[in-house]
This record gives sequence, structure tokens and C-alpha cells, in this order.
Amino acid sequence: MQSFLQRIVEHIWYQPKHWGRLLLLPLSLLYQLLFFLNKRKAIAKQQPAKLPILIVGNINIGGTGKTPLVIAIAKLLQKNNLKPCIISRGYTGESKQWPLLVTHQTEVRLCGDEAKLMFNHTKLPVITGANRVESIRFAQQHCDCNIIISDDGLQHYAMPRDIELIVVDGQRRFGNKLLLPAGPLREKVKRLESVDFIVCNGIAANDNEYAMRLLTKPLLPIKSSKIHFPPEVTEVVIMTGIGNPHRFINSVKTLGYTIIHHALFVDHHRFIAEDLNALRERFPKTAIIMTEKDAVKCENFNTDNFWYLPIHAQLSNDFNQRLLKLVLTCMNE
Repeated sequence: MQSFLQRIVEHIWYQPKHWGRLLLLPLSLLYQLLFFLNKRKAIAKQQPAKLPILIVGNINIGGTGKTPLVIAIAKLLQKNNLKPCIISRGYTGESKQWPLLVTHQTEVRLCGDEAKLMFNHTKLPVITGANRVESIRFAQQHCDCNIIISDDGLQHYAMPRDIELIVVDGQRRFGNKLLLPAGPLREKVKRLESVDFIVCNGIAANDNEYAMRLLTKPLLPIKSSKIHFPPEVTEVVIMTGIGNPHRFINSVKTLGYTIIHHALFVDHHRFIAEDLNALRERFPKTAIIMTEKDAVKCENFNTDNFWYLPIHAQLSNDFNQRLLKLVLTCMNE
């Protein structure tokens, strides 16, 4: 289950006056120094790419909504006759060979949950690997694409970039605004001043941000899209392993369901059959709900009465048009 230590640390991060931050401040200063030195070294090695690079990243650790935004941007570019390719870290992926091109046959354990989810939604080339520069090179050599979208990677400064986009969690924002480990930030809030777009997952805080709404669709069973969620069901169990489960929990509540139990695992938890079986034995007659990112990791298990909540990102026409204009400008340079 979600670790006790993780809950303690997040409590410190998102309580601005929590005394615990003072104990961690010396480590944050060390982190800042090392980050600065590594950033300067990486930028010195940076080489331009043949194709425009669009980065969707954040300065917070944890989930802010990057994956649905990457999917929305990829579909927007496709709709406008462009050929995007997506590169991703492939976090938790166990492939022995990187970069890895994700296909219909690629198992989630090899490429990671987010990469598989992005491929399922877009059917675009999705390339995973820790070395973003190698992934870009692979895309340029082996994929029919004319723009590359990087899912995360804002802090991978060896990677060239033409457009930078930061996603902000509209509910938690930047917590106590301190760097790791005293706070949740990878970089200082001032970093927002140098990016092309700030997208707020929620209500935009000011005119410099574009609001993104995550809209839900009807609940679906993990192994079929033809079965409808029983309308008489009112009580459900939550089972999830994502960075910010509270937003997902609120989404389920908004749909009118009463949550009788939360089974919260750490982000990117690799589910095993025993996880599902234990919950099923405890709640044999209760529908168990998870995110789509969780669902892609559970397709090979017995998922009777396990459902997932599909979501998609909705962005303003103003954002879409400005992004398209900037992308086309970069492609013509």
C-alpha cells in the first residue's frame, strides 16, 4: 500500500509552514547545487535535432496530468495533418534493449504503463528509453514523423528543445515552493517564466495559464468495451497506483458513487494477481474502480468486476491555435 513515509513527505510538502521542511532544507541546498552543475554540463553538450522537439513537462514531482495532455496534443497535430512521434522515459519498463518502439504486441512490463497508454490512444510511434537524445535519434532514423513530442524530460537538458510546455496541478500548485527534498519542486517556480506555455490542470490561476479540463467518460470493464457499468451500483472500491490519487478519487465521487474503501499503491506500482485477488476476496460483490493507467497493467489478470475510468483532456481553442502556429513556425525555420 501507499507507503507511510511517502504520505509524511507529501504532508510536509503541501503544508507551507510545516516544521519538517526545516530539517530537509540543507539537502535541498545540496540538490540545488548539483542540479545547477549537471544542467550547465548537459546544456554544453546539447546538439540541435533535425526535427522540432516539443516538451510536455513539469517542475513538480508526482502526477500533474502530463500523459492526457500529451495524448491531446498528439491528436491535435494528427488532426492538422502533422506526423508526431512520442518519446517517453518508459518508467518501470524492463526491456533489455533501449530505445524501444512500442507496438500492439509490446507488453506493459517492457515499456511502462504511460507509454502503452499513449500508444493505445494515438497509435503513433511511441519510443521509450532513459536517454532522450538516443530516442530522438531513433525517431529520426526509423519513424515517419515530422515533429517529436517528449512526455516529460523538461529537466533532461542534454535534449534539444524548440517548444517547452509546463503542466501545473491546479489543486496542489507548487506546495511550499521548495526544492527537493524539502519541497516537491525539481526546479524553482521562476522556471515558468522561460517556457512557451503553462497549462493548469484545473482552473487557471492567471492570464499566463491555459486551463485544461480532464473530462470523464462512462466506466468500462478492463477487458471489454461492450459491457456497460451497472446503473444500480452506488458503492464502489478504489484501487490505484498513481502520483496524485486524490484527483481521481474526487472524479469518482463527482460521478455520484460512494467510495467504501481506498486501496492506494505507490505511483507506477506494478500490480500482481495477488493484489487484485486480495481486494476481490475482501469485497466480492463490490465494483472495483481504477484509472486507465492502472488498467493497462492488469489486462492479463482475472479482472471480473474491475472497471476503469477513461478521461480525456479538453483545452481551449485559443491554446490549440497558438500551439499549432508555434509548431508550424518551428517546422518552417
